[in-house]
Formats: sequence, C-alpha cells, structure tokens
Amino acid sequence: MSEAEHTTEGNKHDVEYLDSPVKSEYDKAEYRVIRLQNGLTALLISDLEGANYDDMNYKDYEEGSSSAKRVKRNVWKENEFNEFISLHGGTTDGATDCEHTRFYFDISEKHLFAALDRFVQFFIEPLMEKDVITREREVIKREFQWGLYCDKNRKKQILSLIARTGHPPSKFLRCTSIHNDIDDDKLYEELHKFRKRHYSAHRMMLAIQARLPLDTLKTYVTTCFGNIPSNRLPSDDFTEFKEGVSFDTDAFKKMYKVKPVKHISQLHVTWALPSILDLYRSKPYKYISSIIEHKGNGSLTSYLRKKMWALDLFCGNCDNDNSFKYNSMYALFEIIVELTHEGLKHQQDILKAIFSFIKLIKRMGPQESYYNEIYKIGNDSFSAILLDMYCNILKYLLNEKLHPAITAGFDYTINVSKEVIGIIIQLSGFDEKLPTLDMELWILKYHYHSYLRKYNYLHQFINFENFQDFASSTWNNLYFQCLVQGNITQNFTINIIQRFIKKINCRPLKYDNMQRRLFGVTEIPQGTSYCKLKNINRTDVNSVVTNYYQVGIATIELSVLIQLMLMIIKEPLMNHLRTQEKLSYVLCNLRDINGMLGYSITVYTQTDKYTTEYVDQLIEGFLNSFRIMLEQFSEKELDDIKEELRILKQHDNAEILKNEVNRNWSEITKGRYMFDRCEKEALAIEYLNINKLREWFGRHTLNGSSFKKLSQYKSITDHHITNVNDYKNNRAIYPDIYIPTQPFKFP
Repeated sequence: MSEAEHTTEGNKHDVEYLDSPVKSEYDKAEYRVIRLQNGLTALLISDLEGANYDDMNYKDYEEGSSSAKRVKRNVWKENEFNEFISLHGGTTDGATDCEHTRFYFDISEKHLFAALDRFVQFFIEPLMEKDVITREREVIKREFQWGLYCDKNRKKQILSLIARTGHPPSKFLRCTSIHNDIDDDKLYEELHKFRKRHYSAHRMMLAIQARLPLDTLKTYVTTCFGNIPSNRLPSDDFTEFKEGVSFDTDAFKKMYKVKPVKHISQLHVTWALPSILDLYRSKPYKYISSIIEHKGNGSLTSYLRKKMWALDLFCGNCDNDNSFKYNSMYALFEIIVELTHEGLKHQQDILKAIFSFIKLIKRMGPQESYYNEIYKIGNDSFSAILLDMYCNILKYLLNEKLHPAITAGFDYTINVSKEVIGIIIQLSGFDEKLPTLDMELWILKYHYHSYLRKYNYLHQFINFENFQDFASSTWNNLYFQCLVQGNITQNFTINIIQRFIKKINCRPLKYDNMQRRLFGVTEIPQGTSYCKLKNINRTDVNSVVTNYYQVGIATIELSVLIQLMLMIIKEPLMNHLRTQEKLSYVLCNLRDINGMLGYSITVYTQTDKYTTEYVDQLIEGFLNSFRIMLEQFSEKELDDIKEELRILKQHDNAEILKNEVNRNWSEITKGRYMFDRCEKEALAIEYLNINKLREWFGRHTLNGSSFKKLSQYKSITDHHITNVNDYKNNRAIYPDIYIPTQPFKFP
C-alpha cells in the first residue's frame, strides 16, 4: 500500500503505508511500515505473544566521522535519558561506523512512551552544551588511544593510510585533526552545523518492537517523532568513490609487515572489490569463501597444514559489523592465514598456493553440486547428530573451567564443523582482561592453575606420550547428565541417549566420584588487599583497575540485593568516572566465583594520564558519595526499581525455548539444579527495602564492618602481593561445597 492515510489529528499524524516485510509462517508478530510527513520511515513490530519487554533500534543514515561519534555521545547525555533508562531496568547503546550511526535502547513496556519522548528531544531541541562537548572530546581521544594497541585497529589504520588522499576511507580512521587542530569554540560550531545538515527526519529510520497493538505503536511514533525537523537535503554523493577506486593505488599493491601487539603470526591478502550490498540475497562472496575456507581433503587449508606452514585459513567477513571493509563504495575481501613458525619462512610459497587455488576456482567456474551441498547442509546423517551430542558433553566438561572467564567478558563456542566431521572451539574477548582475570582467580580460588603456570607445565613436563595416555584413559569412566526439553517424546529421548552412550562405550564412574565439588574460595581479609600486575607490553600506556568487593556465600536474597544496588549505581558511576573524570571505560558487575558473591568495578584508562592509585581513589570517592545518595533515596524510588528488576526476572523466565534451555543447562553444569531461580528471585525482591540496602552497603564499603576489597592494577610497577601462594596460604578459606550428584526430574 503506498497511498497516504490521513487522520483528523493534525499533519504530523498523517502517514503513508509502505509494503510490509516478508516474514516466516511461524512468526506470530505483526509488522507495519509507515512513513511520516517529515519523511521518517518506521517499522512497527507488534509482538503480542512475546515477552513483556520492548526494544527500540534507531538508525540515522549519515556519513561517519568523529563528528558523528561525538553527536552520538550527546544523545545519552541530555535530559537524563540514560539515568531514566537505567533506573527502569533498560539498557542503551550506540554505534558509529563509516556510513551510519545507530542508537539502541530497551525498557519495560509501561515506560516505553516516556522513554521515546525523552529520546526524541535530542533531534528536536538538542542542548549539546559546550562543556559537555569539551569533556567528550577528551574521552573520545582516550578511546582512540586505547584502540592503538589493538592489532585489528592497527591493520585498519594501514588500509586507511594507503587509500587515495581525500577519499572517504582515508579519513574515517584519522581523527587526530579533530583532537589537535581545532579549538573548542570551532568544534562546538562545527558539530551543530553537522547535526543540522545530517540529522534530518527524512534520512532516519526507526524500528520499534513491543507487546502492544500496531495502532498504539503508530500513535507513539507519530506523537514523538512527528516533530523532528526535516531539511530534505540529499545525502552526500559517493558515486565517484565506488567500484573500489579508493584503493587503486601503487601503495595498495604491496606487502606490509606489522609487528603485532599479541603474540600472533598471520598473513593477510586483501582485494578491493565493488560494493556487494545489493547482492545480499545471493551472497556470491559466501560461496567463494566456503570453497577457500574448506578444510577437507584436497583443500587449500589441508595443503598448507600438510606442509606445516599454517594452523588455519579463513576469509574475513563481509558483513555489517565491519563497515570500513563493507559499505556502499567498496568491499574488502580478505584471506587470512594463521602461520606456524615454519610458515613464516615460506610466505612466498603460501602466496603462490593461494593464487594458484584461486586460479583453479576461476577455471572450473561455479559448481552447482557444491552449491547444492551448501544449501542442503542441514540434512546431516545420524553420525553427525551424535557428534553434536558429543560436542555438548564437551561443553559440559569445560563449563566449570571457563565459566569465570565468561562472566568477566570472555566468550567461547564449541560447535560441530559444517564442512568436515569435527569440532570447532572458538575463544573471544578482551585480551587486556586476560592477565587481570587470571591474577584475580589465582588469588581467590584456592585450587586454581594460572595461565602462566599451565604454559610452563606445557613446555617443561608435557610430552606426546603424556597426552596419548591422557587421551586414551580420560573416556574410560564417565558419568552423564542430560537435559531434554522441548517437543520430543520420552521414549525417543531415552533411545537416543542409550545409543549415544553405547557409541561412547565407557564404564560408569564410581559413586564416590559422582559428587560435584565447588572448591573453596580464598577469604579476603578485612580492609584492602592490593595486587599489581606488570604489563607485558612495555609500550602499551593503557591500564586497568579492577576493585573486587567480596560479600558472602551465595543466596537468592543476597544476589537480588546486589543486583538492585548495581541497577541504582550504574548510571551515576558512569556519569562521575567517565563523563566528569574523563576516564575511558567503566564497568560494574555482579561476581559469582564458586558460589561466593561479590561485585566489581573496572575502569580502563591511560597510565600517562592517571596513575592506577589515583583511579582507585576515584572509585572509593564515588562509593562514599553514593552512600550519601542512598540516604536521600526514597522507598518509592526503590519500589520502582524493584518493579523493574521483577519484570526483568519475569522476562528471563518467558523467553524463547533456546534461552530457557541454556539457563536450565547452566543450573546443571554448575551443580545447583535451581530451575525456578527466576521465580525465587522475583519473590525475594519484594522483601527488600531501602533500610536493608543502606545497612548492607554501609557494611561492605570503606570503614564498614564487612569491607573486604581486592584491588588489582595492570601496571608497570611491582606487586603489593609479591607471592600469591604465600598470600593464599596465610588467608582463611571458605569451606568447599559438596553437591551430591543424583538423578533428578525436571519440574
């Protein structure tokens, strides 16, 4: 439908209905696309059968630059928008790339309209005050400095430097002029000019999803967004930069050697291609990538591995998460080879192999049989299904080891390969967190082997015979726990599990070994303990301070109390440390280490700007002022936040089956078996009041009767704790927790 539907409510409520998107037959949500009179296009999603939670995704089409990044910052600074979202159980985020700026927020249903009304004020009457812009300028400068020590960003920087001068890719990553070559008054003037030019309603798109009728969502959108001004100016024309001409230079056709920050050896081969945005339906690059990345017999990867030149080979993703390499002007297609030590000596041979393989692909042309194989990859044989189950068991075995890393920001996946019958293990996360996390767990966990200790053992004591003995004996005696949940019958489930166990062909464990044990946690002494971790990279000026506050053995009541406190503290903490003190990144998290609860505050900054001791003082200073803030916090304000947390718990319990299964499986792997945790936490919230929160916070902060803090610095100075083993041996240990393993039935 393309004709406008007019109402009697005024011009801003006149809308034009556009074609609705194609959806799955199993998708119960309703969709509607409208265009407002000011030109803004909105996708309305009514999910009446979904969870009681709402999301808003706002995309503004504009050319990316530091201006866009700075404008994006100011959306969250005005009208206390961030604080409103945080106190009502929601989250906010924003992202700036080469061609788009995106804003996201979610919030509970009853506060959606109020949140939209606050959000839209930036585009109608923005403050963008000069002092705020000046502070954000410094924060963004430090974020760019932080990124200089990331190998991924450094490789992008090279591509930016060798692009044609004056072309968009040569500008986006070069932001020093914004920081050094323009004064505050000029920056203030240019930012307002930039906003008026690019932040126009006709170039904006909105997606809003809620458990509300489409007509209600339409009213929300027309009421809130109908007043955004529109200048009707066209976007900047990038036609002359298309077809990859930005990289048609002699400098692009060379080999560059980069000394990495991490201890890695990679070979990158990059092609500049015309934009492939319009080919999102056919995805020809996916077909090419799948052939080049293939791991089977006769593949390029197989050849390089047999030569002992490479550990792996893969193609860089052409997706929306990497707009510098994938946009409306060009696409940068990459082949990345993980080199061995021997491979470093044979880089030219590897390049010959790559180009020879590509020449072979071109000579053979598109292969329909291979395309059909990819298309029908989901029709796996039963043996592949068994491998999927085997893979899940492996995840179970690793869960205890890796769970602390997951809670600290790492991630891992263990999946069955779609190309060959095998298992893929992937690890990801902030590499700068690794040493800090490792040190923290080494100190707190009484039975914990640090990465360095395992590395030394690997090189000093482990040989091939040890590994063979371990591999042959590990699977002799096993104990299985299975979670079956969903549209599947009991008899079929039992049959599948029995066939799987028969395939594994193992003996059962003895009963004594069938007890899950959560090893004891080191009790931090009263007061503050310090640990400084030397930065391995002496040229890296970035530093990390993590203050961990140990509270006590995990209970439902204690868990929700800490969660409530963190919901209140999050926004003022960000405002004080990041906005006012101009620190780079600030995080606060609930911590559960082997059943011992606490919370942590982590701050990222630069050593040449602030010492780690000074950052620690800033954190403690804020917590002291927050204690005063709690004294002024009313019972009514706390009740509102309690309601938001309760809705969050109900939301967790009403999600799609996959999330519910993951939550239940987590209860099994942790040995806790509390499958109604969300319901119990929702009930426990009702018994908390402001006096309990004040009393608890007072006991667990500086000078409190139960104040136990471990302050960890990633620094270039010496440790306060000079010998971790001595420190642990002289500290009390919370008792080990034994959980008898027994058959159970899912309630």
